[in-house]
Amino acid sequence: MQRRLIAVLVAVVLAGVACGGSGGEAVVSTPAGARAAVRAAAKRSSDAPTQKVRMTVTLDGDELTSFTARTSKDGRVGEGEVPIGAGRSIAYRMVGSNIYYAFPNLPPGVEWVSLGFDDLAAQGMDMDALRGNAGKDALGLIAEVGKDVRKVGTDRIDGVTATRYRYSVDLAKAAAKTRMISGALLDDATDLFGTTLELDVWIDADGLVRRVAYKTDLADAPSPPKGLPSKGTIGFRFDISDYGEPLDRQAPDPATVITMAEYRQSLTGGD
Repeated sequence: MQRRLIAVLVAVVLAGVACGGSGGEAVVSTPAGARAAVRAAAKRSSDAPTQKVRMTVTLDGDELTSFTARTSKDGRVGEGEVPIGAGRSIAYRMVGSNIYYAFPNLPPGVEWVSLGFDDLAAQGMDMDALRGNAGKDALGLIAEVGKDVRKVGTDRIDGVTATRYRYSVDLAKAAAKTRMISGALLDDATDLFGTTLELDVWIDADGLVRRVAYKTDLADAPSPPKGLPSKGTIGFRFDISDYGEPLDRQAPDPATVITMAEYRQSLTGGD
């Protein structure tokens, strides 16, 4: 369940920046000016050859889980760590159309388990869209923000002052526009957030996106995923840094890799 929820969160943060809806908070700057600032930051940030993203999930302000990822501009190379429960995490590497996981309890001589994009596509994700958006198009989607975007103030993020912008997102419209989520994943997202959510984006003085965040009251969630409490505020934050840092990763030695099916067989003792 945790892995599926993470897939939903990653998809929503990338797809959600595509479309805007309506909002009621007082405007600090003109909508046109705020929209231009967000669009410019989207262009500058997406032009960076690499970026690092740390996703954090909180409940009433307390951290539930987090993971870190670094990706290339074209979305073909990446690395990071993902949580697997009980406070543990595993390393992963993405090269081309495969993701390699350093799962525990691997057979002797094996270091990685390969999961192809076809496997993720079976969970409802458009992998062509994901790979493109995970690289050069991910932040570029912010340029499609709706007319309701507005500046709401400034905050300090990792010691850097950043301007905060806010707008509401229609999930179905965002999904249709970006092809990031569909089918079961879109249903999971709307079960948790409803049909719209309010998205915050922070931009620093260099015109780079530093944070994307949103939250929802579980008491108002149409049908929250199993394992989550029935009430409380769950928040999702994506901190973006290390723009342009070198990232050169190759596929592991095939002799040290098994497929996900082979990994499952090794755990159950199957042939």
